[in-house]
Amino acid sequence: MSKFDKIFNLLQISQYLNDHPRARVINVLKFCRAHNILRSADAVYNALQYMEQNRIIVNPRIFLKNCPDHRNVHCIVKTEDVDAFMELIVKENRDSIKGVYQSRHGKENAIYVKSTKLLFLRDFEIVEEIEWESHNVIFPWGWNGSETFLSELQYTEPEESPPPQENLKANPGFEVAEDMKTLLYWLKVNLRLRDVLNMKETGFDHRKIKTLRDVILANSIVYFPTFIHGSQNYVPLYFSFFTKYYTFFRTLFGRCSGTSFLIKGKNDRTILFVNTTKPYWVFRAIEHFEEVGIVRNMLFYYLQRKWNPILEDFKLGKIPEKYLWMFGVPKKK
Repeated sequence: MSKFDKIFNLLQISQYLNDHPRARVINVLKFCRAHNILRSADAVYNALQYMEQNRIIVNPRIFLKNCPDHRNVHCIVKTEDVDAFMELIVKENRDSIKGVYQSRHGKENAIYVKSTKLLFLRDFEIVEEIEWESHNVIFPWGWNGSETFLSELQYTEPEESPPPQENLKANPGFEVAEDMKTLLYWLKVNLRLRDVLNMKETGFDHRKIKTLRDVILANSIVYFPTFIHGSQNYVPLYFSFFTKYYTFFRTLFGRCSGTSFLIKGKNDRTILFVNTTKPYWVFRAIEHFEEVGIVRNMLFYYLQRKWNPILEDFKLGKIPEKYLWMFGVPKKK
């Protein structure tokens, strides 16, 4: 089997896991046998461990949909004192803030903040603050072994397409109660965490765990981020712009080797997160699209120094390391 064939098989396994994020290994085996990928249980389990340990797949992400007490919002602010912002805004709004990235352009610091509500940022220069109405995961299912096409886009003439359908509306009557928040935290640690560990950490019984999890997943977007070359080798890029070519971007970045995201804001701006091993090519491509009118009023940031509550709690020792592994803790060499 060639290296490309092996990677293609791993992509098929990742695609199955994205369709069935809590599938038992025996069901992954059935899928692999049906598609002539792998034949034995040991081979499937070794493949899953290989994918996880080499960061080809990482723990599933859970994006809870919009409801009255939970919104999907992001903002970008400029600040001279990053540490002060982290202490004043992030720590004081810890329950509402789900992720932070820092970015630096020359002498200018910018901070990207993903939160579940609009933040009170009167003392900071806000670059943009946008509530999301759709969140579309762009998987690397169209990757064919090369990303050189990113440097060959000068003759591209895409067709206009309608914006993505709104997919961030929770079911009517859905509310994020305290017991749901408690379980949601541990699902974000590891969606595949065994029920006995969820019961230990939450104090809920098996039936309540199952009921709450079913409600959460029915009102969430869930996916396994997939990175063919291992997530540690990718650079996250942030673009914000106006466009009428949504399908074009979803198709284009579906040919890349890492998971990206296309988000539609309520102010009609499109947010594109690209995880790439070729950041210069991606930037030049989007810059070219702006020059020819495919995108307008573009903002661009390199995203660095990621922070989120789960990472912080793990560093503080509040989350056992074994909880983070989906397919078994790696054996120490």
